[in-house]
Amino acid sequence: SLKDFNKYMCDSKIQILNLSEIRIAKEDEGNLVANTLSTMRDLKILYLNGCQLQERSLKPILNIFHKSDILEIYLSNNPLGDECMKIISDFIAQCPTLLKIDLGNTKITADGLQLLVEGVTDNESIKEINAENNPMLNKIKAVELFNFKKNFKVNV
Repeated sequence: SLKDFNKYMCDSKIQILNLSEIRIAKEDEGNLVANTLSTMRDLKILYLNGCQLQERSLKPILNIFHKSDILEIYLSNNPLGDECMKIISDFIAQCPTLLKIDLGNTKITADGLQLLVEGVTDNESIKEINAENNPMLNKIKAVELFNFKKNFKVNV
């Protein structure tokens, strides 16, 4: 359970954490996970695939990673939609070590992907966004959005 997670993971030295398929849909669930993750100073890769994440549960989690050393975050198979892309863009902009973010099958459109451009522009380290399995995205247009960024890959 998320309560046990908090109890056993505080101040952990874990670098890779997979919380995929654990329900984190409500704001209080997001806050609980965020509180624990904020104590995990060595965390580099976080998997949150299929957690039913939404804006209210995702925001507290991403807010704790601003200015952190996280390298990769996986958010595929969550019903994020375009409404979460501003939060994700702000996260990308303020996370100086982030290399990759996975947004596969998250119901985003070209408008949502456009919101990520600002975050990618402000982040020198990011190298890849995965946006596969989002049927409303056009591959050519998605790649064109990020043409300004050297050594950057968009998977659609």
